[in-house]
Amino acid sequence: METAAAIMVVAKRSQGGLGYAKIELNHRVDVPNEFKYLAKAGYFEIDVYAPASGTGIEYNGSDHLDKQRSASDAERMTVLSALGFRMIVLTGTQFAHQLQLHRAMNAIALAMGLKCDRSEAFQKRQNDLREFVIRHWGGGL
Repeated sequence: METAAAIMVVAKRSQGGLGYAKIELNHRVDVPNEFKYLAKAGYFEIDVYAPASGTGIEYNGSDHLDKQRSASDAERMTVLSALGFRMIVLTGTQFAHQLQLHRAMNAIALAMGLKCDRSEAFQKRQNDLREFVIRHWGGGL
């Protein structure tokens, strides 16, 4: 689903995406020594990263519901926020529901400094793209 999130960001607006092509996948962030007391991990990977705006997008699937994983995720978000990253989390539930994903994509656009297209025509294109990227997804929320 990380790939699905990336497609939703980079696809052209005419296809329902945000049209933001300059992203990095699995961007590695080493935890500086002065922040090592905040987390166990020495580095983190951001699923989708837009360097120009410092925005990171994480996909949290059902495996993130585990209590220990949830605690690790909270540490990760704390450190990344302390380092100045703007982090947005996408979930399976959002991908499963058109309006929830539309709102999440609006938040991503805002964080990246992009105009939010709220027109009905764009929402239709975005939903078509959403359906395309999840077409083989098992639906694990």
